[in-house]
Amino acid sequence: MWVYIIGGSLAAALAAIAFVAAEVRRAFFLNTFSRGRRWKGMLLAIAAVIIVSVITAMLLNAANMVIIFIHFSVILLLCKLAGKCIYAFAAKASGGANAEANAETNAEAEITANTEPNTKANTKANTAKPARKIFIAAAVITVAYLAYGYYAAHHVIETRYTLDSHGREPLTIVQIADSHIGATMDGAEFSAYMAEISKMKPDLVLFTGDFADDATDPAELEKAAEGLGKIKTKYGVFYSEGNHDRSRMPRGMSNDVSKAVTEAFEKSGVTVLADEAVNIGKDYVLLGRLDKYNESRAPIEELMEAVKNSGSGDRYSIVMDHQPSDYDAEAAAGCSLVLSGHTHGGQFIPILRAGEILGMNDATYGHEKRGDTDFVITSGIGDWSLLFKTGCVSEYVVIELR
Repeated sequence: MWVYIIGGSLAAALAAIAFVAAEVRRAFFLNTFSRGRRWKGMLLAIAAVIIVSVITAMLLNAANMVIIFIHFSVILLLCKLAGKCIYAFAAKASGGANAEANAETNAEAEITANTEPNTKANTKANTAKPARKIFIAAAVITVAYLAYGYYAAHHVIETRYTLDSHGREPLTIVQIADSHIGATMDGAEFSAYMAEISKMKPDLVLFTGDFADDATDPAELEKAAEGLGKIKTKYGVFYSEGNHDRSRMPRGMSNDVSKAVTEAFEKSGVTVLADEAVNIGKDYVLLGRLDKYNESRAPIEELMEAVKNSGSGDRYSIVMDHQPSDYDAEAAAGCSLVLSGHTHGGQFIPILRAGEILGMNDATYGHEKRGDTDFVITSGIGDWSLLFKTGCVSEYVVIELR
């Protein structure tokens, strides 16, 4: 599956580079510098695109460079199509459809043919102006759109759900996931959000995976863990691992993220649940699962059976499962509520549901009910490496069981 995804992405990237380079050549007179030879103008345009891409990657990292480039390519294509429609409509309305439709083609042909100087200069100007306007419009739209995406990724909101507890005592849960400390927030910024959550005095705080990743600074990780542990609750703060929590620490450190996170949480008083269950009050049982990619992960049927054998089978069961990809089994096993993250809410338009289409996730964002089981997926309080969210916002979730 990943071979096809990566291969398709590389093919799309190469096509985008060729498309953008062609538009750069047409919009900025690059044929002039290459003495009318298209292939030389195209090489200059490709070089310009690569140089800009490298500089962007150096400033924002390679992943964000790709995101910016893909967005610009798509928006440029849409602007070009819109421009063609507008020019065609204007030409038809003015009665000069044939002359307008052939102007750009004739201009390119005349430049390439190296005709007389005056005609050549006029043609270059007529050809480049519409292309340049479209190029600039696409750049402006891309900047504005990704500026919103930057705001959505860095501005954290509170999202609330009220669910049926089936007669149990009321319980207020705060769910947090996908902080990826160091990406969109450092340890101090994360701790500031935790202080705001603490003012709510929730009954239970659950962190459902990807607290850190392989780019997290160990010092920032410890600051963030300390902030999480300081939240005042009735029943405590609990954590279950995510896939990025199992990667390796940077800067040549030998310990992996999972070990560093566990050690930091032990110091800060956060309870780690690894395929383990704990009773919450008199009506609830909390179960934290290992990540889907962890080979030691037990089937949910086995975990729920252990809960029943322990005498907690009649309790309302809350399951922390980072990746939302085991819905059928969790519903069949009788889980009451399953909390997940991982998807980042789909991250970008128009690929919001890509994980579901590819069969990697059972859902992408929000609340849904299957049988007697409620499922909630958060878009996450932070982001992995990427600085933009255009299809969702960063959040923490408050769930009221009533």
